[in-house]
Amino acid sequence: MTLPGVEGNGVYVYNFEEKRWRLLRVDGEPFRVGELGPGFYIVYFDNLECSACKLQDEELMKAFSEFEKSLLEKLKSVAVVCDWFARRCRSEAAAKTYKLYDVHMSPTILVCRVDEGGEYCERLVGVKFARELYYYLHRIARRSRA
Repeated sequence: MTLPGVEGNGVYVYNFEEKRWRLLRVDGEPFRVGELGPGFYIVYFDNLECSACKLQDEELMKAFSEFEKSLLEKLKSVAVVCDWFARRCRSEAAAKTYKLYDVHMSPTILVCRVDEGGEYCERLVGVKFARELYYYLHRIARRSRA
């Protein structure tokens, strides 16, 4: 696996200081955008049996190393990891999250902002390079100020 700290199916949160993913939960409820508080979210739906997801793993980690500190301070990054979508998933929470957000193609990334005005998300499907993720995060940031 190319996501440091990911050791199987589950919902993970990226720790920017440690530069690794930490398991949030395997069982229970789905992850919901906003549950970690206000800010910007990248929610990455990762299938371990998906070859394109391996490239997306690398690009996501590259993006984290290139984003400026002011953006990282507001960013919450979540990886929802299954073997193959909700159909083959050894994590109840991850499978429920796939279903909640109706994810059927991989890789899929939700880029969101949550603030006092509510929640706004854009769905990105297919491999997105670091510069594209940067673009979408800034687009979301501009939208939240409008």
